Amino acid sequence: MSRPAFALRDAEARLLVEQMAALTLRHAHNVRNHRPFVRDFIAAVFHATGKTYSAPIYRRLLGAYAPERRPSTSTLAAEKTLFEQQLPAMAAVAPLASTPGNAELLSSMLRRVVDEALAGAGSVNGDAGSAQQQRAYTEYLRDRLESAESALAASRASTARLAADLQEAVNTARLYHDQLEVAQAAAAAQATLLGALPQALHDMRQFSLRAIDEVRGETRAVRERCAYLEETLKERETMLETFRQVAYRHGAPIPGQRKGGPAS
Repeated sequence: MSRPAFALRDAEARLLVEQMAALTLRHAHNVRNHRPFVRDFIAAVFHATGKTYSAPIYRRLLGAYAPERRPSTSTLAAEKTLFEQQLPAMAAVAPLASTPGNAELLSSMLRRVVDEALAGAGSVNGDAGSAQQQRAYTEYLRDRLESAESALAASRASTARLAADLQEAVNTARLYHDQLEVAQAAAAAQATLLGALPQALHDMRQFSLRAIDEVRGETRAVRERCAYLEETLKERETMLETFRQVAYRHGAPIPGQRKGGPAS
């Protein structure tokens, strides 16, 4: 079964891309001598991934992120070996660079070491090979110093971004907290209204029942009054009829009958 193709994770690729702009700008004047660029590129890959890789992997990464650079395999292997030899020293000074004050001290120390190396290179008397090696080492120290300063600037920029993100998160949390308090106050008011609603409904029901009872009582009274009036009317009609019969017996004219003769 074949191995999966090598690829950086998204976060590693993003960190490497962020460093490539500074690398390209720093080495734009020297496109033929690939060694300083390869040196910083290996350091950038290590900063992004925390690992070192073989020369073929570095060549593949260069093809993806810096296709214009085509160093030899021996250059890649040599710079990787040199970088791995420098890792213990870098790990020793890494805690010093974690704070701004120590980072400034470390930068000053590196500058002093480079200056002393430059001064020593000017005063060294020996064969041409030793002087050339000293100049190469001095150039390496200068490149490492620039790389450290670039990494320091990137760390400061990242810290500033993280601080801004943190402040934004704090502001958002404060806004959400205020909105939550408003929502809780509204919920408490609604709960109070809901708590008073059963009593209000009970009072309305009692009022309705009393009103219905009163209407029923009034209706009963009206009915009784009507019955009484009807009974009174019947009695008066009966009395009136009795009076009429009595009047007829005593000679009172019957309505509709002419005087002097019987009614036709």
